[in-house]
Amino acid sequence: MKVPIPRSGSSALRLRRVLEALRVRLIRMTTDNVGLKVMSLGLAVSIWTLLQAEQVVEQRTRVRVSYDWPEDLVRVDEVPRWVSITVSGPQGRVRTIERRTLSMSVDLSEAEKGTATIDYTERSVTGLPDNLKITQITPPMTEVELDAKIKRTVRVRPAVIGEPAEGWERGSITIDPESVEIEGPESVLRDINEVSTDIVNISGRTDSLVADVAIKTPSSNLRPTNDTPVSVRVAVDALVDNRTFTEVPVIVDSGWAASPSTAKFVTVKGPIRAINELKADRVRVIISVPESENRSSKTVRWSRRNQDDSAVTVFHGGESEGIRVDELGPSSFTVQPAVAAPESE
Repeated sequence: MKVPIPRSGSSALRLRRVLEALRVRLIRMTTDNVGLKVMSLGLAVSIWTLLQAEQVVEQRTRVRVSYDWPEDLVRVDEVPRWVSITVSGPQGRVRTIERRTLSMSVDLSEAEKGTATIDYTERSVTGLPDNLKITQITPPMTEVELDAKIKRTVRVRPAVIGEPAEGWERGSITIDPESVEIEGPESVLRDINEVSTDIVNISGRTDSLVADVAIKTPSSNLRPTNDTPVSVRVAVDALVDNRTFTEVPVIVDSGWAASPSTAKFVTVKGPIRAINELKADRVRVIISVPESENRSSKTVRWSRRNQDDSAVTVFHGGESEGIRVDELGPSSFTVQPAVAAPESE
């Protein structure tokens, strides 16, 4: 620190001396016994930290609860799987509970049928650090109804959701097995006639689906005695419709003529997408004349029942699988030898 120089007078001289002495003292305070000063500062910080760690605080956390039930009884009600506790103690120890797994065990193996009261405040918490005190437990207690354990065979209902892709529809649904054995409290299970499966989704599908799924019970205290999944099959079928073509040409074997030479209509039935792709100008009625030495007029008929073996068939130009001729008018035709055209002179 620079001491100002007085201009004149004894007062100014005394002020200068005081300031100079103050400067020297400040320098000595910062330079003398540096090690001792550093040690004092560290000791002060340690004491402050210790006091902070020993400060009593409260904190809430969760405790997982496990239960031991009687072998011949089963609970009817839901019970808490977790309880919330408030602990009090030194701040340094309280902070460690976030890194610990706390648990509580409730032994009801000797309980009898009826209502059992569980007092969580009387149960010890495993994993809690020493010197910590539990000041509150939420909930402090609960009641649970214990009932006789029975088994019953019930139907299985498949849970199918969604719709197939456009042009397709949901078909039959089958399930194997159709029934399962369920175990649970008598008061609940006696009113259960069926259970469902986990969800089977057929959204956007164009083919059938087979899925192995688990049983889903209406209550957590009901469960299948066998964990084997059930098999659900959902058929996805093409939507079927009719389409009619009119004035369809009739094609007959060479050397023969057909009457009439044009069919009034042909109606086909099949998957919507397939029949919508058919081209009208490609549809034909085809007549195959039965082999015979007699080349006289004959009547040939179309039969819906024996389409593939009939002398009269329909060519539609599309995928044959799934498309069938539903109606043909007329259903019979007269074939006769064709009259040769006269030769020109």
